[in-house]
Amino acid sequence: MANLELRLINRSHESEVAVVILQQNLATHFDEIAVAWHVIRLHGRDASYTFAFPDAIEVAAHDSFGNKTRPQRCSPGQVWSVISRSSGADLRFEPHSAAKDEIEVRSGLSNGATNINLYRDGRLFAAKVGVVPGQRAFFRFKPILRMGVTTDVEEGEILNSASIANFNSEIVLQTGMTHADLVLTGGSQVPYKFTLVPIK
Repeated sequence: MANLELRLINRSHESEVAVVILQQNLATHFDEIAVAWHVIRLHGRDASYTFAFPDAIEVAAHDSFGNKTRPQRCSPGQVWSVISRSSGADLRFEPHSAAKDEIEVRSGLSNGATNINLYRDGRLFAAKVGVVPGQRAFFRFKPILRMGVTTDVEEGEILNSASIANFNSEIVLQTGMTHADLVLTGGSQVPYKFTLVPIK
């Protein structure tokens, strides 16, 4: 998929709305979590907000001692290891391959837990928390956004499976699309609905 520009438009019956946008990690089967990638607040009917959905993904690690690695560009099919250097934790690219649609990150540290974070457009959008030495984190995504209206979620917040279930509108991003509107309707006792409108 090419880099995509999306415009969220408020056509709902509510003049003030906050919209959560996230992607689910399909490689996670237990202790499912997701990250609120965007929380967009729209003030007024027809208010809009434009944001990018780029192909590029970056990976970084944050260990239990407070060390953070530099974000590194990564792609599905790649394997990375968190290793220890004299300057602290670091990320190393491994030459062998993961499953073609997965990003795999291994903890090669001797002690302590590590959080593995993925970023899209400079914002946290996926995480695996508490990866212990020898453990691996797997990430797999489809070009699908989950969206919903919220009152109490902050951008970058880690959401558990119960919270994820509240954001159940799925938007499938079409191959080759470069610009599109996401139109929010409903509200005032009418269910909210998000509609993808490609722009040619």
